[in-house]
Amino acid sequence: MRNRSRRHHCRIVRSRVARALIIMVGFLSAALLTPQAACALEAGSRISGSFGFQALADDDMQSTYGMLPMLGLRWTSPLGHGSEFLLGTGYGWDTGNPYYGQADFVTADRAHLRAIPIELGVRMIDFINPRRPFYLGAAIEYLWIREEAPGGDALDGAASGWRRFSGWGWGAKMLAGPEWRIAGGRFSIGCEVSVGIRSLIIRRGYDLQRVNLSGLTTQALLSAHL
Repeated sequence: MRNRSRRHHCRIVRSRVARALIIMVGFLSAALLTPQAACALEAGSRISGSFGFQALADDDMQSTYGMLPMLGLRWTSPLGHGSEFLLGTGYGWDTGNPYYGQADFVTADRAHLRAIPIELGVRMIDFINPRRPFYLGAAIEYLWIREEAPGGDALDGAASGWRRFSGWGWGAKMLAGPEWRIAGGRFSIGCEVSVGIRSLIIRRGYDLQRVNLSGLTTQALLSAHL
């Protein structure tokens, strides 16, 4: 697998997360300071399941894995007029070609990527059309990532060893999408688009590996109103 840069990017990641936290705190403060209203509470709390794909922004990650499938589970609850708190988790996985671009190198070895994000955020909802509201939100993420790939040296078409990295790191995202209320408002279906910044430094012993899962995610959601 091609070696991605291992330069320390902690300062860049921390600055991005800090900016995302400021935006997040602003959204949350506005929601908490807004008085409760009946129209915001009509939906009540809900449980949502989702499935979608993430387009990876990093060229090396995209060439190795392509589109990353994502499953998600989310709980939302009203905060105030036109605002909701959200808490969710997910699971992303994929396998890819660790020797992309090397046509003369043939091997059955595949790279493996796993990601489990935990998200905490807030959504601002436009209730102009109660049956088809639109929302805009922000969330911070705490992610667990594991990547396994063949070693850099290979003989006779077989990898000489495996590199396995795993660890936790921070990310942030902006999200938006419409929803459609169905079955008398007991359920809703939606389509969500989110832009995430997830550039992590994970380690294996004393070695560091940069994994960039930043990108654009589109997913379909099905929600049950409690």
